[in-house]
Amino acid sequence: MRLIENKKYLAIITIFIILSTTSIVLVFIIINTPDNTPQEQDTKLPNVIILSPIQDSTVSDTILIEMNATDANGISSYAIYIDGVFRSGTKSYFWDTTLESDGFHTILCEATDPFANTGSKEITVTVDNSGGADITPPIVTIISPIANSTISGIVTITTSATDANGISSYAIFIDDILRSSTNLYSWNTTQESNSSHIIFCEAFDPSGNNGSDTISVTVNNSVITQEHPEIFKLMAFNIKESGEDLGYPDWKQ
Repeated sequence: MRLIENKKYLAIITIFIILSTTSIVLVFIIINTPDNTPQEQDTKLPNVIILSPIQDSTVSDTILIEMNATDANGISSYAIYIDGVFRSGTKSYFWDTTLESDGFHTILCEATDPFANTGSKEITVTVDNSGGADITPPIVTIISPIANSTISGIVTITTSATDANGISSYAIFIDDILRSSTNLYSWNTTQESNSSHIIFCEAFDPSGNNGSDTISVTVNNSVITQEHPEIFKLMAFNIKESGEDLGYPDWKQ
């Protein structure tokens, strides 16, 4: 880890102002410069994963290239390269493979954080547009929670997906943030704002075709205060000084 040193000095500038032949005023100007406290500079690379297509898959027609990247300081830019040629400055790209030659091709996805650290992930796929390729996307359904429902606490997000050639990978997003790469996710809604949230679930088949389903739910973890059912009455015990029997006190409500 590299440290950046910012030095701090106290500069005093003296200005002489002559008001007359017998009067001189001294004016002091104090200037503070940055302190000498070492500051950490981020040198960690963003973590990059390619959601689609998957490594060593066979693709055809137009497919979605999609990546996800995380970094403690956020992501400032993305880049997608195919065979070393820049294709997109976002984290997704629709690739028309019919414009490519059949055979092996490399996909490189990069993400850069605000400190210019760049993380990357590279995969190899096979393009085959000779005919008979799978171009049918998976059918995706969000089983739970129910669309437009109000939820609280811990909620399980469940996705179902079907495809003639099987499912190779899943992705669950909440408010555009990847939360899981499986078809299940245990969501702690107490860490979210009490408002509407979007759940987006994707599934990919071995040919890189993707299907998705989206719902909106409302998180409400407001504290509910219940009134106490019992009614309490204050009773005052009045002891008379008339010499009456204390065994029979006078209770007043």
